[in-house]
Amino acid sequence: MKALVLGCGSIGFRHIGHLRKLGVSEIEAADPNPEARERVHRELGLAVGSDPEKALSGRPDIVLVCTPASTHIPMALRALAAGAHVFVEKPLSTGLREIRPLADAVAINGRVLQVGYNLRYHPAMRRAKEVLGGKACIAGNVPIALLTVGTPDDVRAYCKDLIDTVAGDGGFILGASGQTEDVKIENVKAMVDFTKEYGVY
Repeated sequence: MKALVLGCGSIGFRHIGHLRKLGVSEIEAADPNPEARERVHRELGLAVGSDPEKALSGRPDIVLVCTPASTHIPMALRALAAGAHVFVEKPLSTGLREIRPLADAVAINGRVLQVGYNLRYHPAMRRAKEVLGGKACIAGNVPIALLTVGTPDDVRAYCKDLIDTVAGDGGFILGASGQTEDVKIENVKAMVDFTKEYGVY
């Protein structure tokens, strides 16, 4: 699998490390900022290109868009056109008008697009549970990456932590964080079976 990280600021830098931990075999990155490129090279030993368009021409399997928010959708559209599955950092967009063309591009290109928005363990999520518990449902998701490359034991451990964090008095939906056609069946089974057993109110 070939992954391309577009944008090597603090978030992109972290994603490169996560991809390595997940065992992604080929990782490339691009950022026009020379300071960001130098930091990745110095601390992670990865040479970073300066031109996102040139990097996309290398036909990556997946692209992680970690550029400034105003460029998220244009970069995601280019990545989809290059044939890649796309992960876009939050926020997806700075406005609503661009969302429909992006959804259309996902359908036309037959790719998966995932927005990275996971505040499950953020103090604000705990506070939301305190304020909204008993009044509104809290939703939390099991990452597609975990269901795709993890093990059933990894999934069970994650689901336990998730349920312990936000499911205390009910009003919680547990599920996958996106489309599941490429995930391991045994991991989906582990998620469902564990939740049926452990997630009983």
